Amino acid sequence: RYVKPHISLPLETCADVFITSTPGTAIPQLGTTLYEDPVLQKMRRKGTHSINYNTEDTYTVSIWSAYVDFIQWRCLNIPAVRPFALSSVIGNQTFRITWYLADLSLSQHRQLDVDKFVSFEFGHRKKSRIGTSAKIWMQT
Repeated sequence: RYVKPHISLPLETCADVFITSTPGTAIPQLGTTLYEDPVLQKMRRKGTHSINYNTEDTYTVSIWSAYVDFIQWRCLNIPAVRPFALSSVIGNQTFRITWYLADLSLSQHRQLDVDKFVSFEFGHRKKSRIGTSAKIWMQT
């Protein structure tokens, strides 16, 4: 019955590349250039093309940032700002990216009201503490 501090963005509009592969079609090979139809990509980013999620298709999603170097754990390329350590802003926290579905009529995304189906936790080996998910994984 609580809301974790978070920023919530529609994945369909903020993903750099979003590819839906239907059964029988080739799935994109990871580590190569991902191609998304430019017309669909433009519509998706504007919010005029919605993804009809189902359990038959395979979804390939790519998200990146020109402003964060996760290997060096630094923020960079911000106009008029010198590069700086990410840890100077977030301390030793880890990041968690969760892909969830929630009713659009909700005013809050309480944990009991959302259906989570993908969650990633990541941090820097030397500059972040061990996250909750990593602790649970290490206990198994």
